Amino acid sequence: SVVEARAAAAAEAPWPFVVHVNAGGNARRTVWGSGSAGDDDLVLHYAVSRASGWAAFGPSAPKRIGAIATGVVQHQLAKELRWALTHASETYAILNACRALRFRAERVLCSKTDGGNWARDHGIEPDFVRRAMHDRRAGVAARIAPDVAAWVAAVADEVDA
Repeated sequence: SVVEARAAAAAEAPWPFVVHVNAGGNARRTVWGSGSAGDDDLVLHYAVSRASGWAAFGPSAPKRIGAIATGVVQHQLAKELRWALTHASETYAILNACRALRFRAERVLCSKTDGGNWARDHGIEPDFVRRAMHDRRAGVAARIAPDVAAWVAAVADEVDA
């Protein structure tokens, strides 16, 4: 994604962007931001970049990307979980739920795998997490089972509270 410096500095709705480019796999596409209402997905991209990004040139990421309120990040994490219930694999939903719980508990944004490891270490839904970690390594993309869907929905509500 390409965003203007002033949009990154403000880091707020409507989350404008210049262009998104997806060059991975078979889903190659370009989406131009002109005339767009913005993209809420940038909430998490900004938050991760601010927390973990490094500058190849110029000021550091925290100096270029504005702070985002915890509640805004949590709402977007919950929104992502709700989206996953109808559009993603079980592994994606479980591991995203794990990282959402970690953010709620520790204010740490992490990868899906790191979220799964954190949940495993904290005894959170060990059967779900073990299965998701296995399936992620094996490249399995199973449909979301009803018990997993109920848990992910509950996590979304908990994180969004």
